[in-house]
Amino acid sequence: KYASRYRLSVDEAFHDVVRMTQEHTFTHQPGDNWLSTELAEMYAAAGRLPEAARLGVAFHSVELWHRASGKLVAGEIGY
Repeated sequence: KYASRYRLSVDEAFHDVVRMTQEHTFTHQPGDNWLSTELAEMYAAAGRLPEAARLGVAFHSVELWHRASGKLVAGEIGY
């Protein structure tokens, strides 16, 4: 019933998902999270490598968009 209000996508907003993860996922205080800026930059750099150099490793994002507003409301990154 509520699912029609949302749209899933893959690899449309990797950098936005990284930013949202950094802003909204923390242990004790904002900024204290597993996805450091350095790690996020490494993920992005790996994605820019030629496929042969990545040895089969690729990082992806999955995004959940609110259809009416067009806003990204959730996301996840992985490989």
